[in-house]
Amino acid sequence: MTNFVKGGLLAKAELDTLELTTASNPQIESTTTVTSYKRKSHEALESMASSFKTYAMDRRDEAGRGSCSSKLQQRSQNLSMMADIRSQIADVDGKRAHYEGAESAEVQMLAEDRSILMEERQKLIKQLRETDI
Repeated sequence: MTNFVKGGLLAKAELDTLELTTASNPQIESTTTVTSYKRKSHEALESMASSFKTYAMDRRDEAGRGSCSSKLQQRSQNLSMMADIRSQIADVDGKRAHYEGAESAEVQMLAEDRSILMEERQKLIKQLRETDI
């Protein structure tokens, strides 16, 4: 005889034997089995989350490289300007040597030019030290 208690049929393999020794945990077919659609949906979500995480980490790395790249570019520009200033100072010193001993407006201008170039050079050196990589 099949068991009709609790308002519904139990699993097919379970019969009402009216014995007290029957198992208290009947083997009922699981109704919580994951359907193929739900599993695929979950896998797709996992894949999308993983892809997004990878994308976010790549963007973070790229931003870090961009920051480092801009620092290197700024440093390179400063070094290039310092080289230009050194050559200009050498030109000014050469012209001053040509006018050695003469007190003229030209010598005064060359001295002022040299002091301005030295100030610019000091500013660039300070910037290089502050943005040391």
